[in-house]
Amino acid sequence: MKSSSDFDGIAPYYDLLAKLVFGRQLNLAQRHFINRLGNPSKILILGGGSGGILEPILANYPTVHICYLESSVKMLSLAKTRYSPDHYPIDYVLHRGDNQFPIRSEFEVIITPFVLDVFGSDELTIVVRELLGSLKWEGLWIHTDYYTDNGGPWWRFLLVKMMYGFFRITTGMKNQKLPDFDSIFEDMRLTSLGEKSYFHRLVKTTMYQKLRPGTKPLKEVSQHYPDNYRQHDGD
Repeated sequence: MKSSSDFDGIAPYYDLLAKLVFGRQLNLAQRHFINRLGNPSKILILGGGSGGILEPILANYPTVHICYLESSVKMLSLAKTRYSPDHYPIDYVLHRGDNQFPIRSEFEVIITPFVLDVFGSDELTIVVRELLGSLKWEGLWIHTDYYTDNGGPWWRFLLVKMMYGFFRITTGMKNQKLPDFDSIFEDMRLTSLGEKSYFHRLVKTTMYQKLRPGTKPLKEVSQHYPDNYRQHDGD
C-alpha cells in the first residue's frame, strides 16, 4: 500500500515488513505476468515503491522506457539507488496525491502493484479512468493487490483490518476499506486475460487488456491462457 499517504517514514522498513508478513508472495505476485508483455516500448509504473518491480521488467525488456510514478520521496530515492536513471531508461516522477497524473505520453503497459488500495471506491474510479486514458488500445494493465471477496480463510479479513490500521497510524492513510477492484475494472470495459492468487487468496494479480469494441485479445498475449484462465496458490 503506497501512494497519496506519506510513506516516507516507513520507506526504509517497508520491504522488510512485507517480507516478514508475506515472505516472497508479494514479489511473486507482482512478477507473475511480467514476462508476458509482448514487446512494449513504454511502461508506466504507479506506486512501485523502492523499485523491486524494476528488476524483472529490465531483465525481460532491457531497452523499454519506464515512467516510474511514486508519491514518496524516500521510496523514489531507494528506487533510484537500485536503478540509476544515468544507466537505465527510467524517468522517475514524484507525484503527490491528487488524481491528475503528470503523464504526457501513451503506454503499452501500465503496472499498479499494491497501490490502488489506498483509494476509496469513488476516488479509485477517477484514478483508473485517468490512467486508462494513457493506455494505448490493445495495451495491457497488470493490477496486483489484496482481495478478501474471493474465498479463503477468515483471518484474511483481520489481517487487512490490521494493515489498514497500521498505515493509518504511520502514514495518515484515510481509506480503511478495500475497494471492489473487479467491478471498477469491469466498468471501465477492460478485458481480463488471466489471474493468479497468492498467500491463501489474499493477494491476486490480474492482467487486463484495453480493447476496442468488437475486437479480440491479441494472439501473442491470449495464447498464454485458456479462456477464463484462473489459478490459485492452493492455499
